[in-house]
Amino acid sequence: MDLVLPTAIGGLGVACLLIAILAGVWRWRRQSRRCCPGPRRSWRAWLTGRWIVYRERCDYDLSAHLPVSWAAAPRGGVSRRPLIEPITCPECGRVVRRSSDFVRRAGPWRPGGAGLLLLAIATYTHLRPPVDAASLVAMASTDVLLNGELTLGATTPMEIRDELRRRAMDHRLTEEEVVRFVELLVRDLRDDHLVGNAKDAMAKLAIFGTFDADPLYRALASEDRQQRRLVREILRELPRTGEPPLELLRASIEDLKDDDCSWNLRTSWAFLREHIERSTPLLIEALDSSDDQERRAVEGLLRSADVPIEIRHRLYRSSVADLASDRGASKAWSAFRYLREHSAECEAILSEAMNASNGRTRLLAAATAGCTKRSALMGQAVPILVRHLGDNRIHGDAVVAARSLWGFGPEVVPMLTAELRAAPQDAGNEQRFQSLKYLIARLTTDRPIGSLQRELPLARLTLADKDALVLDPDELSMPWGDDNE
Repeated sequence: MDLVLPTAIGGLGVACLLIAILAGVWRWRRQSRRCCPGPRRSWRAWLTGRWIVYRERCDYDLSAHLPVSWAAAPRGGVSRRPLIEPITCPECGRVVRRSSDFVRRAGPWRPGGAGLLLLAIATYTHLRPPVDAASLVAMASTDVLLNGELTLGATTPMEIRDELRRRAMDHRLTEEEVVRFVELLVRDLRDDHLVGNAKDAMAKLAIFGTFDADPLYRALASEDRQQRRLVREILRELPRTGEPPLELLRASIEDLKDDDCSWNLRTSWAFLREHIERSTPLLIEALDSSDDQERRAVEGLLRSADVPIEIRHRLYRSSVADLASDRGASKAWSAFRYLREHSAECEAILSEAMNASNGRTRLLAAATAGCTKRSALMGQAVPILVRHLGDNRIHGDAVVAARSLWGFGPEVVPMLTAELRAAPQDAGNEQRFQSLKYLIARLTTDRPIGSLQRELPLARLTLADKDALVLDPDELSMPWGDDNE
């Protein structure tokens, strides 16, 4: 929006004209009198043009010097009759010979003339502005520019906005002016008709330096959805000493919900994860959220927090549910790792999970028991893991199964031997057969790994440099594919 100085002055002139007309009407409606016009004006007074706005008059009331018939005459009825005898004003000595010489309204000012003069000046200024807009804005004080944008809001001319932001970036604002300028930038974050002003305000707040963030925190409760969302993002990026306030943590938890923004979940997750200790009580409150995405995100965050035992049991069950997730490997991997870290406390839940209808859930629950050497669950886990040593439609499950069986240690050898004897040696089970022989040999002999792999090539299971049995559990890839066995 461009600043047009002549237009503003023209509007002011028109307003003054209207005021002058109203003043003239008011004067016209006042009681009519017959006053002395005062001394005659000289030709010099005519040339000055002052008479257009201001006329010097005597205004002495001569109504008492008129005949009774004139005074009783109706308004405008006999005012233009010639005077039978001239009347001499006792105030200024003016001799009035015609009725038209009387002044019917007292007062030297002429509202109509003043209005016309102002309109003429405004028209001329509109056509030939004395000062261009940029120069006028540059000469204005910062206080005037701040007040102007505060009053006009989104309709503020761009010259004023640009000049104010240039001064801010040049560090020409006092501390008080900085506070007022930040409030204007926060207001720009709203959803209005100005394209790009919110993005520019975010950039200015990011590089402006340290300032009082109270206007940003107050905007967390704004009715404007865009403003609330952008304020949260800015506050999360601001440098601070100490822990963030609770209202920012609550707002970040709100960003975990399923909405039309694809980026706020990631940024709010990282922020809450960074301040997990302070945000834990708020996250526990959000565990019962009706939004599925928010609830799942909260559960994932609480896995790294110190929570009461009843909350942990709830997280164990949600982690078991995540083992079957087909929305990416990270969700299942995070649940797998959490269950391994707390396997001693969730043995009963792992035992239930190994009876689940989902193949990946059964596999990863058994793998959790094997990688953490939960001997009490070995009898239930080994048959599941042995079945996944074979070639099937779940990709990567054999590596997870082999590493998990290895985790039980030498005490699993009798069960593996029994499985080996019971396994039919045919083309469909050759990978399982060789993997079982390889596991038993590694657990009971000191034969070189290379020799065993040449003898049992299908037992290698992975093309990586490391043998599958020595992989760290955190290095295991989550299995994927059709889980129907």
